[in-house]
Amino acid sequence: MAINICLYTTRFLCCFVLFAIVQSQEETDECEYLSNVRACRPVAKGWIALPNRLGHKSQDEIIKSPEYRFLENASIALELSRVDSGSTWHVKSAANRQQCEIQIYQLACSIIAPRCYYVDKIRAGSKPPCRNVCEDVQDRCENLLVAEGLQWPDFLRCNRFQNSHQSSICRQTKDILAPISRSSRWRPISVRRPKRHKYRVLRPIRFIHHSRENMIRILKNIALACPDVARLYSVGKSVQKRSLMVIKFSDNPGKHERSEPEMKWIGAIHGNEVVGREMLIIFAHLLCREWRNNNKRIRSMLETTRIHIMPCMNPDGYHKAAHQVKTYASGVLYANYCNLMFSISQAPNRRDWLTGRYSARGYDLNRNFPDLTSLMYVHERFGGSNHHLDIPASYWREKSEARFPEIYAVIKWIKRYPFVLSSQLHGGELVANYPYDVRRPRRGRQGSPYAQCPDDQVFRGLASTYAQNHGTMANPDLNDCGSDFGEQGGITNGADWYTLHGGKLATLALCAVITYNDVVCLGMQDFNYLHTNCFETTMEISCDKFSPSGVLSLEWQNNKQSLLLYTEAVHWGVKGLVVNQSGDAVSDAVVHVAGIDHDITTSELGEYWRLLMPGTYQISVSRKGFLDASREIEIASNNSTLIANFVLQNL
Repeated sequence: MAINICLYTTRFLCCFVLFAIVQSQEETDECEYLSNVRACRPVAKGWIALPNRLGHKSQDEIIKSPEYRFLENASIALELSRVDSGSTWHVKSAANRQQCEIQIYQLACSIIAPRCYYVDKIRAGSKPPCRNVCEDVQDRCENLLVAEGLQWPDFLRCNRFQNSHQSSICRQTKDILAPISRSSRWRPISVRRPKRHKYRVLRPIRFIHHSRENMIRILKNIALACPDVARLYSVGKSVQKRSLMVIKFSDNPGKHERSEPEMKWIGAIHGNEVVGREMLIIFAHLLCREWRNNNKRIRSMLETTRIHIMPCMNPDGYHKAAHQVKTYASGVLYANYCNLMFSISQAPNRRDWLTGRYSARGYDLNRNFPDLTSLMYVHERFGGSNHHLDIPASYWREKSEARFPEIYAVIKWIKRYPFVLSSQLHGGELVANYPYDVRRPRRGRQGSPYAQCPDDQVFRGLASTYAQNHGTMANPDLNDCGSDFGEQGGITNGADWYTLHGGKLATLALCAVITYNDVVCLGMQDFNYLHTNCFETTMEISCDKFSPSGVLSLEWQNNKQSLLLYTEAVHWGVKGLVVNQSGDAVSDAVVHVAGIDHDITTSELGEYWRLLMPGTYQISVSRKGFLDASREIEIASNNSTLIANFVLQNL
């Protein structure tokens, strides 16, 4: 009996401790690189969790906050006092003031700019300081603040924090308060004066294959060189715990501005297809450089759009592919592809088509998103929603986060931002590919190879925008990857190019068949279109997957205008706000275009963006509890966005 009581008590205590840990760890949306609040960098280790516990959602909000002003005032007051005390009082008093100055700074930064860490591979979080750490600093330093006419701030009241000796619950002294060396106590320090902000030097970009370390170094340099338009953040981690880095650009990068569309670029979802990865690194550098140079086109782009760039979605695969390049010797490589062993004879500059393609768990990341296209075909036949289809429960059961952390992180990322347009960059062919990727089933016979989606006209226009402005993609004479895509304008429907049936992919290029279990899993572009408001395409931008670095300069010239024009295509069509009679935003209202069987919904702020080609359309908006509203619009061209707002009347 006593043993049973002990066991139950132990279980209760364990559950209580775990509950306390979960409650104390505040999850955040993402880890953002600390570029503007530089004073807190030693405490945050370069990465902070936003929003913080004070509700600040961006670094600009932190700098403008009263908490940050207190930090500056306290630091200056204590330093001035310490300099005076060094000449009139005992030196020990000056050292105590110096220690208080530093530790108040450290304690405040742990709240204002909390250090970001990962709860798991896709969820980020932060921990507050422990109560005993706060009380120690307050006991020693509050009187010094009062003597200088400052009060101990409310956001540093120690009763707000938990008291524990477990580092998993709160941050201990060693994590926040850096030790003060003995030599520094005797070193004279001049008074800190406000300095005029200076941009950090933007280093020139080189046309080489950048290692992961060099890529991160370049992205950090861009974020520091253009702090008013660039933010670096991470959306999760790979199987081998490499961060999925994203850099975003806008004139207000830390905050979504109402009615401003957002778009994203993704590279290297297959780790060995690296040209897209390098193009996106160079593209990010271009946006920063031309913003600083007052380029009118780039300034207009960043003032009206928020652009997210993820150069590498499969860092583990890239690491493997890059390692193969370093160890390449014989020119004959062997690859095991779905239990099919075959050899590939290659010239010294042609890399293996398989090594590094998959994640560290051996999965093709672009063939393991939920299959919503087959579900859409069921809805077309028997009735059902034509937008924002739910992910099947079987997908979550069969596809665990441990096996697919990259996909989980990207799905969370896609659902967090109101993306309007997207594209993923691949290699191995020269063609712009658009939805659907799955053929429609037909009774007793094979479906048509071309799987047209409701927005086929828009997708063909988007694909043509990239292909026609690419140096070689749409040119039959220069598109020499071995296919005839150049003769059809450099674009193709996904299902018309290759076949995806019930989770099976057959590609003549690889002469192999990928077979999954009972769960149907498909590509990312169809998933974006059917699960969110985002229109996504897939761009194959190079014949070689791992091209030699000597051709990267030419590849950039081929892709530069396509990247810019496709980004600007996020403003095609119509956008507007949907509000009620009081002017409040109406979220989740359905926006329907007559003749197009694919609807979109409004955001939390009542915004909508509907990509459309030039023409005349009848648009209607509906929401439960309101009368429907409709109007006719005419889009003359794609040079600017038509604005059409709706006011819904209550029932």
